[in-house]
Amino acid sequence: MQPSHLSFALSSHLDDDVVMVTDKSHASQEFCDSNSLPVVQLKAGIKGCEARGRYNLQKINNLHSRLKGLLAPFRGVSTKYLDNYLAWNGFEAENPGLNRLDLKTLLSGKMQAIGKCSTYMEVFHKPPLPFPAVG
Repeated sequence: MQPSHLSFALSSHLDDDVVMVTDKSHASQEFCDSNSLPVVQLKAGIKGCEARGRYNLQKINNLHSRLKGLLAPFRGVSTKYLDNYLAWNGFEAENPGLNRLDLKTLLSGKMQAIGKCSTYMEVFHKPPLPFPAVG
């Protein structure tokens, strides 16, 4: 991965108060340096480096594993819906111990409480995420 790839994918989507937590990749460090972003780089396998305060490599690995498990039953994932999969993955992580049906009920209740629910057709017609063409 190159810093330009990170810049293309992330630059317009990061809040001002973001802290990048990454592995020890040079591309991540260069991206953070060029964008004046604070970065916490963690390296697995070295005692004391896998966790720094609230930044914990095991938590990151757990979220990654959850996402892979969520996407495993699908033959392919449309990037058009990737942000929805990521949101669901985060919602599952924030509500540990609940099965999917209970999570769905909880989420539906929260959505109705704010007065806005998206229909299937609204989600279906959502524009895809912009990724660069590979040539």
